[in-house]
Amino acid sequence: MFAIAQKKYLYVYDSQGTELHCLKKHQDVYSIQYLPYHFLLCSVGKTGLLRYQDISTGDFVTQIATKLGPCNVMRQNPHNAILHLGHQSGRLSGFFLIGLRYGYPVESEYACAVREDVMSRRSTNRSCH
Repeated sequence: MFAIAQKKYLYVYDSQGTELHCLKKHQDVYSIQYLPYHFLLCSVGKTGLLRYQDISTGDFVTQIATKLGPCNVMRQNPHNAILHLGHQSGRLSGFFLIGLRYGYPVESEYACAVREDVMSRRSTNRSCH
């Protein structure tokens, strides 16, 4: 199986290319990641909402408003399942699962803006919140 983000929705196909599912809760998706140890398919896009879908049961788990605007890039750290998000505003955010309670992830968030000072060739971090 593989997932593809098309113009409006997220689609899941089998190895033959036959459409298995149309995930309509995942709209305007720019990036998707699969968390193999949690069996979660994660998406983020134009709305800035991070969405989790359990692929073992097919249930929609949750969505988290990043409140940082549209998000173009999402990558995961395979060692700890932290999702790192890069927003169009230049801000970075990250989300990770602390634990599962009643089948829903309890999320934590960090956010910071990184600005490079070209004159002194050093990076300055400042909090976004």
